[in-house]
Amino acid sequence: MELEVFVRELNSLCLNPLPVLDFIKNVYIAYELPYEVGSKSLFQVEKWILNLLFKHKRYNFVDEFTTYGKIANVRYYRIKDEGVPIGSQIIQKHILQVKDELIGTLEHYGRRLSRVIALGSIRPSVNREEVKISWIEVPVKGSSLDNAFSRTTNDFEFYLIEHERLQRIYMESKKLYGNLSLVFERLRDVRRGIYTPYIYEMFMSNVLLLYNGRVHGEVLELMEELCSLGLALRIPRYSSKGEYIGDVYKAPPEVTHILLQYSSSEDLTESMKPFLAADILLRALRGEITKGELLEAIDKVGISEDEVRVAVNMLNSKGITSKYNEEGSLDSPPFIILKEKNVIEEAMNFVNLAENIILRR
Repeated sequence: MELEVFVRELNSLCLNPLPVLDFIKNVYIAYELPYEVGSKSLFQVEKWILNLLFKHKRYNFVDEFTTYGKIANVRYYRIKDEGVPIGSQIIQKHILQVKDELIGTLEHYGRRLSRVIALGSIRPSVNREEVKISWIEVPVKGSSLDNAFSRTTNDFEFYLIEHERLQRIYMESKKLYGNLSLVFERLRDVRRGIYTPYIYEMFMSNVLLLYNGRVHGEVLELMEELCSLGLALRIPRYSSKGEYIGDVYKAPPEVTHILLQYSSSEDLTESMKPFLAADILLRALRGEITKGELLEAIDKVGISEDEVRVAVNMLNSKGITSKYNEEGSLDSPPFIILKEKNVIEEAMNFVNLAENIILRR
C-alpha cells in the first residue's frame, strides 16, 4: 500500500494519521520493539491504534510476539513484511523533512565515520552483488577488543558460507568423526575470504562498532543526534532469559543508505593497515594463523612481507614476540607470542592508529 493511500483512508475514517504513522515508524526503526517486561510496561500505545493495525487485514502492518524466559517474559511489537513498504515510505518522507539538519550533523562528524557506520551495517556475501544493506545496530556498552574481534569473526564466517553447504559438512563430520572437526576446518578456510578488501572494510567497521574505543564513542554521539532527528531509537535489549543486557541504538536501512551515499568518496584503506596488524596479533595469540594465511591476508590488503618482518622484529626487540619466522613453511606459525598481556596492549595501539585515521578531519 502507498503511504498517501493509507493516509487518505485514515482521514476518510476521521482518524488522526500522525500517531499511527509515528508508531509504525518507531516499530520499523527498531524492527523488534520491546514494550513489556514481566509486569512492567515500557511504553503505552493508544488502544484504537493497536485495534486498527491488528484487527484489520488491510492495515495489518505490525504484529507482536513474546519470548518466555526464566527471569521475565518480554513482549515485542514487530514490523511485518507487509509493513516494511509503509515503514520505509514513512522514514523516507521524514528524511526529506530533516534533510538539512541531517547533512549538518553528518558534516560535523566527518565522512569516514559515516562510512564505518554504514559498512558496519551491511551483511557480506561471497557474491558482492548479494551484500545486504541492513539495520544499523550499535550497543551502548562497548566490548573488549578481543571480544569484538571474536564475535565479528564468528559472524562473518557464517555470512560467507552457504548454509546448505554448512549443513552437509556438519552431517558428514558427525558421521565420519563423531565431532565437528570438518566444520571448524571449513570455517577456517572461509575465514580467508574476510581479507578480500571490500569485505575487510565491513569486517573492520563491524569490529569498531562493537569495540569500546574512540570510534565507538563518536558513533554513540552521532546516533544520539539521529535519535533527536527522529531517525534512530535507543532501545533496551533482553537475553532469551528475559534479563536486561544493555541498550542499543537502532536505525533503519534507509539511514544506512544515506550514510553510504554521503561517504561514497571515502576510502578506508589507510586505516585498514594498522587494523590488520592488530588482527594478526590477536589471531596469533589464539594460535589461529599460519604463515601462509598471514601472507595471503597482507597481499589482499596491500602490505608487503618486508613491512610485516620489520613490525614483528620490532616487537621482538621489546620481548613481546619471537622474530619473524623466515624459514617457516606456509603451515608454520609466522612468529611466536612471548608476552600475552603485552600483545593485547600492542593490538590496542594499532587499532588506536586506525581510529586516529578514521577520526581525522
